[in-house]
Amino acid sequence: MGDILSTAASDECGVDGVCPKKPVIPIILYSGCDHRLENVEGTKFIVECRVPLISGDFTKEIDITVDDGAADGEQRTLSIPVGVDLEDFYAFFIPATSQLVYLAENNLMIWTLYAEDPICELSTIWKVQEDPPGTLPSDHVTRGIVSAQVCEHGRSFSIELTRPKWYRATVSYREMVTEGRPDTLTMPISASDTLSTSEEYRTVQGVLHLINVYRDGTVDCKQAIVRYLQERIRPSPKHPASSLATICKAWTLENRGVIENLVDELLPDNRITWVPDSKLTKEQDPLAIILKHAMDNPIAIKVAKVIMSYCVTRANKSMNLAFLAPLFGSLYNIMDLFPDEAARQLSRIAYIPVKNRSYILDNHILVHQPQFRLQFWKPNNQPLCKTKYPIMQLHVSDEIPDVSIKSFTRPVFSTSFDALWYYRDAKALGSSGEVKAEASDTTTTTWWRTLFRMIRLKTQLRAHSYVECYDFNLEFFDNPAITALVTYKW
Repeated sequence: MGDILSTAASDECGVDGVCPKKPVIPIILYSGCDHRLENVEGTKFIVECRVPLISGDFTKEIDITVDDGAADGEQRTLSIPVGVDLEDFYAFFIPATSQLVYLAENNLMIWTLYAEDPICELSTIWKVQEDPPGTLPSDHVTRGIVSAQVCEHGRSFSIELTRPKWYRATVSYREMVTEGRPDTLTMPISASDTLSTSEEYRTVQGVLHLINVYRDGTVDCKQAIVRYLQERIRPSPKHPASSLATICKAWTLENRGVIENLVDELLPDNRITWVPDSKLTKEQDPLAIILKHAMDNPIAIKVAKVIMSYCVTRANKSMNLAFLAPLFGSLYNIMDLFPDEAARQLSRIAYIPVKNRSYILDNHILVHQPQFRLQFWKPNNQPLCKTKYPIMQLHVSDEIPDVSIKSFTRPVFSTSFDALWYYRDAKALGSSGEVKAEASDTTTTTWWRTLFRMIRLKTQLRAHSYVECYDFNLEFFDNPAITALVTYKW
């Protein structure tokens, strides 16, 4: 059962070339309704709508049940919050893909229905259009489906929508008259779509709507939402916006509990769900985003702790330093805002076991401790197995490995010097004082060039400081891993 495509729109389905659309009959989801649906494989479903006695802000739910002839109480059902009980909701079913499509609170949601568990998987969530100016968070909108057309294979459809009806909460709900017109919504987006919004906008705003659905949803509904968000946790050509970054941007004092639970579900310690990208900007990095909230509301550190704990735990268990990119990218801000938390996390990442020990041993350059040598221009060829405190730098080489390294039996660890300092160039500082990271090419040098540059720097009375050490407390350096880094550098 395929998902609805989210690529560029076309009348071509990709199966038989041009695929004309056929009309389908919309269904109305009203309190007490009972719709019987059947997909092309013969699986039957029951879709009901009800108003639960106890609920959150959403006061209406859809119950989707597999109609397998089981007795009451044994049927598998998924309950989905859809919105406030103002008017009826509109939907239609696509038998070819076994998908239920419905409109709720200006959002289009598509659920794929299955005969086995889980019986429903969230396929798409879109906010179909922008809210008009002056809209309040407590305002609600309903919109109906006049007609719907779906291609033969269920991979694309178009919907004709009624004018939007807005409701503003006062003493009682009343209709808020706004300008509106009938519109056509297509998926994938095509030239005939009249709502004038991008797919990225619709997807990002749809994720924001999911926060409220997650808050009021049942356990099965919450798990389905988490699976949907985890598939979109890292930006890609198919999903241009990170769901994790979008959720972190939506943090407020009011929804902080929901955001904490949701981020905790998205980033479990027992498996990999997110591999950070080292090239993310501050606007795309979830940790940097939540730390920006923490500048005004320190309680946001709870979400930041979840992200940092995930990154450090996965870096240690997978032995992959790539997971630490968010921490090193925001370490200066963490030290400034929460120095105790920064020290605690850094003490966990000072040394990370090397996953492939033989590869490191076969491709390394040995760095010796500083020592007085008369012939300092000659390389120190002392073998690894005879070095008292060896520090190795990874250097991929095509040379045949030295057989003497087999005598080296001590464990090998990797660490990053980002744990000690940060780049702080006066020319790269903006008006806000934040460091602007700039890409630099790694170049090779010689001992005499290094000596010349050091002498030139020391003779400049007003030289800029390009690298600054983090302002750690003395207790932090009791960590033997940090001691090794400091000993190596100074």
